[in-house]
Amino acid sequence: MAYVALFGLILYVPYLMQIVLKKGAAVSGMVMLPMSLSMVLGGVIGGALVSKLQRYRLPGTVNFMVAITGMVILLVFGNQISMFMLIVGILLTGLGIGMNFPVINIAPQAVFPQSQLGIVVSTLEFFQIMGGVISTSIAGNLIHTSLSGVIIFCIAALILGLITMLMLNDKVIREGFAFQTRA
Repeated sequence: MAYVALFGLILYVPYLMQIVLKKGAAVSGMVMLPMSLSMVLGGVIGGALVSKLQRYRLPGTVNFMVAITGMVILLVFGNQISMFMLIVGILLTGLGIGMNFPVINIAPQAVFPQSQLGIVVSTLEFFQIMGGVISTSIAGNLIHTSLSGVIIFCIAALILGLITMLMLNDKVIREGFAFQTRA
């Protein structure tokens, strides 16, 4: 669901900048830079937190809430958004999504034997890519009818991700990793 929102945002921001706000492609690209950097920073922070805390549900939940907050900023301000608020919105969204990458990629590996980790990782990647493909298709159709509809779609995806994070069982994940290190 994080990838669904990410790809929706990747379509939304350039469209908003170039078509709605009449800015050039260079400006549009520069506006996307803070999101990219915040995702990288978020990944580093998220990985460090998950490693240190050995908790997955709480960080994952908070991270999705940060991303949702960024999207809500974009929704509330809509087409009249200032450049400052646009940057704040995409920074928060990128940070929240980036902080979730470690949780999304590490937690599922705990419940499968080491002999199947290659399958697990490639399956995760497949579903992440499919989330992006499906999101691009849906958001691409929505963007011409309702710009706010794209953001609502992204928020809905993040809420589904949040619900999924709330169902994680930290104890099972920790026990899975402990079993793998003993084996």
